[in-house]
Amino acid sequence: MKASHFVAVASVAVVSGCGQRLALTLPKLGPLHVTEFPGAIAHDVPYMSECYQRVVAWLGENGAGWQQYYATPPAKGVQVALAGASVQFVDGVAIAKTQAGVVEKDAPVEMYSCLTAGVPSGT
Repeated sequence: MKASHFVAVASVAVVSGCGQRLALTLPKLGPLHVTEFPGAIAHDVPYMSECYQRVVAWLGENGAGWQQYYATPPAKGVQVALAGASVQFVDGVAIAKTQAGVVEKDAPVEMYSCLTAGVPSGT
């Protein structure tokens, strides 16, 4: 490998290894406002429900390690509205859309089923 190629590869590895830290917070004392894609089906997850608590715990435990997301977020999955941001859970990935940009991080696939449980199709 040429020296110039090695430097470029090493630089990409160092940059991609550094994660961003996010302080994602929920709106105070209210339900989670959720939108399911495709179709933009909106519903609320009740305040302090088991699912609400799972989302709060996951956000609290996963402030670090977010990586820049370079694609357009897909029109599928489920999006949770936060205070000044949103997080979309899709295919085992969380995509956070913030004022500073769009970042991603691995997330439990079960988060989708938690956020869509008990919601009638087409509502």
